[in-house]
Amino acid sequence: SCRPPMVCRPLIDVTIVVQTVLQQMQDKFHTMSDQIIGRIDDLNCYIDDLEKNITDLVTQAGVEELE
Repeated sequence: SCRPPMVCRPLIDVTIVVQTVLQQMQDKFHTMSDQIIGRIDDLNCYIDDLEKNITDLVTQAGVEELE
């Protein structure tokens, strides 16, 4: 228990500020994580398209696929 009340108030204010900053950091981290996952998904689609195009070109060129 804080006494006198004047001492308690700054501690409450600091707690609120820290909670607010932590929440903002968590929100930014979540947003960045979503953006990174979205970019990875986009890159996967790009790679899939690239592989398909290469396969099509190889087929058109008459080259047999080496396994």
